[in-house]
Amino acid sequence: VGEGPMWHPVEKRLYWADLPLGRIFRYDPETGEHERFYEGPSSIGGYTMQEDGALLLFMDKGAVAVLRDGQLDYLIDEIPEERESRFNDVIADPAGRVFCGTMPDSNGSARLYRLDTDGTLTKLLDGIGLSNGLGFTPDRSRMYYTDSYAHKIYLFDYELETGDITNQRVFVETE
Repeated sequence: VGEGPMWHPVEKRLYWADLPLGRIFRYDPETGEHERFYEGPSSIGGYTMQEDGALLLFMDKGAVAVLRDGQLDYLIDEIPEERESRFNDVIADPAGRVFCGTMPDSNGSARLYRLDTDGTLTKLLDGIGLSNGLGFTPDRSRMYYTDSYAHKIYLFDYELETGDITNQRVFVETE
């Protein structure tokens, strides 16, 4: 399952992941070379790039780790509420915080968290069907968040200084 395409501006390569199998691939358009870059011990729900080019992986059980030179350095081993789940979609904001949503657990509930640059993890939403499709408006004043099971895309006001999201409203609802 190819998901999460991301351009690496330093390497000038395209990365993408097979989330359930925990694999990350990359493609070099200049040489045409395609390779499996990483295969982990667990599924990956999303990833972002760090300033030094390392990847920040969001995995099953709520684990978060830095992948640098083929080695994982865990920032979070697990989140108790996510032991039966995994992250599903993530997006970094311009300040380096990461909004990270999860798959539903055995109770059918998913969540949205924010991982701040100091390592603080804050739960922002609970009781979601399936976190998916995160994005910011071009002026970075609002954030989109999709609950796939609810068939809704929400729009929040977004504060760059704090990373706070407020004023949740339905942007689009589909059948």
